[in-house]
Amino acid sequence: YAAGAPVKAVGAWQNNPDSIALLTRPDAGIHSLKDLKGKQIAVNRGGWGHYLILGLLERAGLKPDEVTLRFLGPVDGRAALTSGAVSAWAPWEPYIATSTQIDGTVRVPQGGGNGIMSGYSYALARKEALADPEKRKAIADLLTRLAKAQVWAAQHPQPFAQALGKSLNMPTAITSSWIDDARIRPLVFDPSLIATLQKSADFFHRYQVLPKAVDVSDAFDFSLASGANQVARHYQENKS
Repeated sequence: YAAGAPVKAVGAWQNNPDSIALLTRPDAGIHSLKDLKGKQIAVNRGGWGHYLILGLLERAGLKPDEVTLRFLGPVDGRAALTSGAVSAWAPWEPYIATSTQIDGTVRVPQGGGNGIMSGYSYALARKEALADPEKRKAIADLLTRLAKAQVWAAQHPQPFAQALGKSLNMPTAITSSWIDDARIRPLVFDPSLIATLQKSADFFHRYQVLPKAVDVSDAFDFSLASGANQVARHYQENKS
């Protein structure tokens, strides 16, 4: 959105903020966030991992120039950590489950996104689709179906893990760990979310990840989420 992409958020769901986390090797000498000083860290530029690292450095009282960030995608980041090219890596699920179970990596203590990340993920639609009445109906229907699917998945974690593993050709142990960690659930999509995303945009601008300040108030279209919101409210009421 900051780069001018013709999109708007039309829906959202909640992830466990700790399903984005900093991983390290047991032999890398990182036993606390302060141990990151002087280390190389793999991270995806401008993404969740980048946001997490900046927040964790603040938590540790470190400045960004006290570490070296290596901007790598998740496949290369995983390889860099396991090979020893970097000391830490900031992935998300299912990369966390895959790396910890297969590569033997571990989470850095206090290195999760809780208290830093909102855990919100957004469904995006192109502006020209939002101007088309038929496509608007289809998007609204998709958002409702997605919310219902998220409720079913939350209530049936093992069948979902098996289906996900079969679909993605992944071991069920990995998909089960992913589902248990991510805890995805539907979220009421309303204007209260604007402030959360604005906080993230301002945070990235403060660290010059975004070269200019961004007003996100026009980045949302709340008009298509009524069906999905009904599902989310019903789920939240039953959970409470």
